[in-house]
Amino acid sequence: MHLYLADRWCEMEKISKEEKLDVLRGSVFPDIRYLLDIPREQTHLSNVSYGNILLMRHPFDKGRMHHCFVDEKRAKFICEYNILKLITPYSEELAGTLLKIVEDQIIFEQCNASLFQSAFKEKSAAEIATQVSNTQLNKFHVFLDFYISKGPVGIFKPIILMNEEFLGVSPKILKSWIDIVPELTQNKRIRKYVRDLVNDFDASYQTADRASS
Repeated sequence: MHLYLADRWCEMEKISKEEKLDVLRGSVFPDIRYLLDIPREQTHLSNVSYGNILLMRHPFDKGRMHHCFVDEKRAKFICEYNILKLITPYSEELAGTLLKIVEDQIIFEQCNASLFQSAFKEKSAAEIATQVSNTQLNKFHVFLDFYISKGPVGIFKPIILMNEEFLGVSPKILKSWIDIVPELTQNKRIRKYVRDLVNDFDASYQTADRASS
């Protein structure tokens, strides 16, 4: 979802193709925390406005700020839409994570995966300038390429075979989600929720207060 929304934001802001790649890299970078096993507070900012995104000089930093903006706006939208009531019967404790995966699976079916993969064929100078090691950056890029090419459900079985967690979800639970995620992606109300979520972001890009607050 982050890559998809960041791409739409770039189109709205008429970001150049070269800079877009850095925005895309930045738009998922905060979630490297799962790989590094560090607290969310170390990679995510709070109370991010649309203007805060525009204040960033480097495209990579615009992407990182966009990630935080999306997380906060999406969280409010979820509450207003009351969509989790459709998810909790399947996984009460991890409903938020399951919803995120279902969103990604729906978006995966309609996005241009090759565009997103191209962003992770090489590391940008901005990524290298972070305090993340080259080894970890390589691992992050390999995972992202795999995730983008196969989609969420497509990577479940390999992760389960490696007995690894995914987004903090155990292999045992992932195994049960192999059938649950496809089922939820066909739910008409959930698909409408995803469309409405994307449209809400599109509208916010057009009408947002461009000043920082």
